[in-house]
Amino acid sequence: MIKLNDSRVKELIEKQDFLSNFFTFLILLIYFSFIIIIAFNPIFFSQTYNEMVITYGIICGLSIIIFSIILTFIYVLISNKTLDDLRNQILNDEK
Repeated sequence: MIKLNDSRVKELIEKQDFLSNFFTFLILLIYFSFIIIIAFNPIFFSQTYNEMVITYGIICGLSIIIFSIILTFIYVLISNKTLDDLRNQILNDEK
């Protein structure tokens, strides 16, 4: 049985909480910045980029989607490397 007062379990929980909170904060910061600009300066997103058909709104919207995918990829890499190793150590010691 896993002991919740074990220092490695506490370390695992702290790392998981930090990572999830950090990445959540980043994505929310980017998304709400986008929403605030839409709310208070919508003309900015309706301007075209270099006299092309594409607007700053489309560029920023696609950038947010791509940034979210990249952050998810980074989270999975960090989680698989550090958190899973620590989780496996805890589970192996309990057997």
